[in-house]
Amino acid sequence: MKKRLVPWALLLCLAVCVSVAAATGGEAREPDPQSPEAAITEIPRRIPDDEFGGCFLEGEKLVVNTTCSETAAARRLEQLGETVEIEFRTVKYPLRSLEQAKDFLTPYMGQYGISALDADEVTNRVDVYLSRYSESVFEEIKALVAGQFGEEIPLHFIDTRGTEIRFTAAE
Repeated sequence: MKKRLVPWALLLCLAVCVSVAAATGGEAREPDPQSPEAAITEIPRRIPDDEFGGCFLEGEKLVVNTTCSETAAARRLEQLGETVEIEFRTVKYPLRSLEQAKDFLTPYMGQYGISALDADEVTNRVDVYLSRYSESVFEEIKALVAGQFGEEIPLHFIDTRGTEIRFTAAE
């Protein structure tokens, strides 16, 4: 019985894939080059990693976090500013530093009960979701990060005790 169902299941999957491809034109659609979504992909290419604090949409406005002066960042994005409303905000840490701290903590997730990690460009800190939420765990994690980076990367601890976390991430 199983052997007979497998070909039919494969045929059904193929039919669905062909239908979806036909409905979407078979191609991924590029965002409008004048849109904030297109600007979000372009901005990291124009601001050096040590100055780029992240970017995100806040309503219709594109917010760009930068560690340099707003004037310097605005000069790098002059052409984009003509098509998209951009607000510049000065932050202390580049997104790259937050990502490095997040990546550094990844091997310690099991040891400290870390459920998830996120380099949050909106708040300019690393969110650490903890299933073992306690002051002693906070201090140990802070000491690990400070020992590795020699500066205090802002960590935001979030209590996930009794919570089941399920999520996916897309690049």
